[in-house]
Amino acid sequence: MANIKITLDTKQLYPAVINLKQFSNNTDVLTFEMENYMYETTDLSKLDAYAICDMVNQEVDEVKLEKQVVENKLRLTWTVTGYTTQLDGHITYQIVFKDIANEKATLWFSHQGIIFISESHDGDGHIVAKYPTILQQWEQRMGEVDEHASNAIDLAGDSAIQAQKSANEAEQSAINAANQASDATDSATKSEQMKDYIEQLINYEGTNAIEKEVVEARGGKLTLGTRLDDVDKLLEEKSNSNHTHDDRYYIKTELNNKLNAKLDTTGDASNVTNEFTQAASRTNLTTGEKLAISLGKIMKFFADLKDIAFSGSFNDLADIPASFPPSSHNHDDRYYTETEMNTKLDLKINTSDIVTVDSTSNTKVPSAGYVKTKFNNINNKLTSNLNQNRIELTNSSYYPTTICYRSGQAVSMKCAGTLEKEVPANSPYVIGLESMMPEEFRPNADITAYPNISFAGKNIKVEIKTTGRVIFTTNEKLPIGFGLNMHFTYMTGKSNF
Repeated sequence: MANIKITLDTKQLYPAVINLKQFSNNTDVLTFEMENYMYETTDLSKLDAYAICDMVNQEVDEVKLEKQVVENKLRLTWTVTGYTTQLDGHITYQIVFKDIANEKATLWFSHQGIIFISESHDGDGHIVAKYPTILQQWEQRMGEVDEHASNAIDLAGDSAIQAQKSANEAEQSAINAANQASDATDSATKSEQMKDYIEQLINYEGTNAIEKEVVEARGGKLTLGTRLDDVDKLLEEKSNSNHTHDDRYYIKTELNNKLNAKLDTTGDASNVTNEFTQAASRTNLTTGEKLAISLGKIMKFFADLKDIAFSGSFNDLADIPASFPPSSHNHDDRYYTETEMNTKLDLKINTSDIVTVDSTSNTKVPSAGYVKTKFNNINNKLTSNLNQNRIELTNSSYYPTTICYRSGQAVSMKCAGTLEKEVPANSPYVIGLESMMPEEFRPNADITAYPNISFAGKNIKVEIKTTGRVIFTTNEKLPIGFGLNMHFTYMTGKSNF
């Protein structure tokens, strides 16, 4: 087991180089510890941690690490598998924190470390290490062949079922075709017989005694053939079902051409022309009126506009004053405005507020009431400004709220109260984030100080960064209920108060 330290700010790994044995599997456990795991405003213990390895065979191995917080330190555990140690040589790795909820976005990563893997002649393991690609490819091909064989068997079974179904359908189709052929033969025979009957009826003449009597009984009646001939003559005088009318009618093509030249009620009228006349007077548009009427009204409005509406030129104005400026005007910069004059008068004292203290020398001074009023005004402004130059640092739940007062270039930092939680020794806590400290409160250079925090003579390490981040670190454990009273003053060099 190897214990490795990770620093949050410098991202360094200590030690940066470790040694493992080739083919070792689940026997080496690497433990990583971070004393500080608050990265800006992100708690890294809430994210997933991985060891990303750059393997010798140009593959990338990503191993998820177990994590737990022990004694205010983040501990990561990596149980190394044989996949990582399959080849001798060295691999580089990094510790990476990812936000799984944000599509595995990388939020923090360490510098690279190195794992030296010494060679081990372990029979099968040596072969796997020497020829990993060939064995993996062979295993993959065997898996694909097995999968293809299973698929082929399934497809063959489906094909057999479909073939049997098609054979049954073909047999039924053959029976139907035979029946249809027989029906067609019968129909052809009957058709030929019907032709013979019709022919006999058309040219019917008696051949025996009985038939001749029938013909004589018909008398002057026309034969059926003659009457059918008369029908054919009448039909020749009629139009066919697929005939065309004379020029009194439009054919479809002519009518479509004429309809295409018309505008649909919902069509595009951008190319439609229109004739209209200017209206006699200006009247508003009304719904439902003809387009020519509306355009005539609009034309009247344009006609009544003056030249200035189109040119925008001052010369096209009417009733221009004969002289400038007109009677209602502003004075030039030789005169004070009301605002400027009121500002100057506010700096003066009223004559009613002046008293004479020496009649001989005619010495005059402001009255006591005036002085008192001015003093109260100044005091109120100072109080207001002091309240504006106050901030609170509330990021830590271990320490009481830290308050900073700024007066000129001096900033006083005060943290007083009792601890509601136990503060471990040598554990840095971020008291104030960058967003909590305005620019005018920040020092010109990073400050590290050890002010006294109690009557017992205990000290605390205070770090104030130029970015505005404030960190407290105690060198010994502080129990719950410990009375804290820390005062510290530093210079900003950024105030113009």
